[in-house]
Amino acid sequence: MIEAAADAAATASAECLRRALTQVTEQDLGDLDAWVPPGAAEMVRVLGARLAAKLITLWPGVALAVPMPDSRHASGMARRAELVAALGQEDAAALCAAWGGQVLLLPVMRSLLREKRQRWLRAEFDRLSAQGLTRVRAVTVLGLRLAAAGQSMTSRQISSALDRADAPTQVDQLPLFDLVKPH
Repeated sequence: MIEAAADAAATASAECLRRALTQVTEQDLGDLDAWVPPGAAEMVRVLGARLAAKLITLWPGVALAVPMPDSRHASGMARRAELVAALGQEDAAALCAAWGGQVLLLPVMRSLLREKRQRWLRAEFDRLSAQGLTRVRAVTVLGLRLAAAGQSMTSRQISSALDRADAPTQVDQLPLFDLVKPH
């Protein structure tokens, strides 16, 4: 009985990690905005981060034909019903109002998800190191967690990720010094 409960907890933990590393969240669109492609940034601007994240997570890489909000054609009504079933009435209406009659290309967000995983690896490694684990043991633990979550990486890939610092985000600041050529 105890083993079954432990297995269930491990499976739930692995599933939570898989979702955390493979789904784009509203927070990701803000925190990792340097990795949001222009088309996705436009979606966030028009639809809001919550609905944009929902669409990207539901249908990454899909060219979504969005029906007109008032379409009475059978195919438009059927697509609108599918959107309502997947998104809810309010979100489907907002999507149709913004992109009705167009094809919305939903990005896969590979760069953003890669950066998200890299940051998770470094944060978890720091936590494991603080617990006294050696680098080799921490990399092994991380590899096992990723494999259980269906996100396998080799020990070499994990070590390489740990050796890279977080990529700098864009800063809206002027440089402290401007290099000026003497006359």
